[in-house]
Amino acid sequence: MPPTIFDYFQPLSDGSKETLVNYNKSGAVNELAQALTRDEYKNLLPQPDRANLANRDAALAWLCGLIPTAANRAGEWRLYFVRNYVQGWIKTRYPGNAQAAELAAKIGAQIMNAKGLKPTMDYYTEVRGVTVPDGNQFKPEYDAHVKKSWAGVKRVGWRGDDRDPDIMMKSGFAPRVSINVPVWRPQAGKEDVDLDTTVCVARDIRGSAFFPLSKPVQFSWAYCVLIKEGWNTYYLQKKLADSKDLQPNTPAYNKTVWMFHEKCVNQVAPQDIVIAVQLERRIFDGNDPLTGIQFRLISTTGRTNFRAVANLEAEQKQKIDETLSEFTKGWYPSSPNKWLTYDGVVTK
Repeated sequence: MPPTIFDYFQPLSDGSKETLVNYNKSGAVNELAQALTRDEYKNLLPQPDRANLANRDAALAWLCGLIPTAANRAGEWRLYFVRNYVQGWIKTRYPGNAQAAELAAKIGAQIMNAKGLKPTMDYYTEVRGVTVPDGNQFKPEYDAHVKKSWAGVKRVGWRGDDRDPDIMMKSGFAPRVSINVPVWRPQAGKEDVDLDTTVCVARDIRGSAFFPLSKPVQFSWAYCVLIKEGWNTYYLQKKLADSKDLQPNTPAYNKTVWMFHEKCVNQVAPQDIVIAVQLERRIFDGNDPLTGIQFRLISTTGRTNFRAVANLEAEQKQKIDETLSEFTKGWYPSSPNKWLTYDGVVTK
């Protein structure tokens, strides 16, 4: 098979690998906190303390409180937790309690997996940054089609998020872990950018309605944003499909190429958030948005950045107005047995 642009994406620097490792170690503590909200974990504690594990945030606070020294509970305490956890933290708090000792062992088993994360692990040596070196045969293609500066209506994108506009219009959007360029995962079945390393935006508002993917929330927000400079992941997805000889309008192609035209950027500054409109959705199986959704925009709930609107070009404003007009009319798809999926609108 002839080489493709993916073969020449650059390995991560040692610093970027370390950043990713630390991010995933902190994520392991978040996952542990979520596990602690389940009865099989929290019921191992005395009854009065079970309330301290009512939700993930409460469980995180309980885990942080296990760290013996206040100074080590400040800042990025989750990394300290992974590096230093011992079962004695729990056994000391609940002396002689066999069930608490069992919980301490359960936590220890999960933390050992996180302790084993190292920059030399296969995942971190196999993933690549979405960039190619100067002088490479694919550099002209990269400069022309992958790393982009967008103008005009192509700057208009949509991002789905359940965080409130009062927060996001002050903070903007940034990657969960920032290493300057998105990470490309070459592993079979995962060939795409790592969503935690970039800010993804859909040119087609329908794509934003699937998010958050991980939570079956009924209400979220459709954020209209302006993107300036970033990476054309839609182009990369099409190149990947071409390299695998996948044919359009087939399940394999649709799994590889997101039909809602994805782009990604390092950040969306607060001044580039134009409008936020509350989005209501129905999920086909009640849990996983990928099984199908129906959605509508609730125009009376919008937030507008009037300064950003004032600076819009006429074509951009028209595009946004047309989109809002179409999806505030009612549910999309409008038929009760039609559902929007990554394959388009299907009948179920």
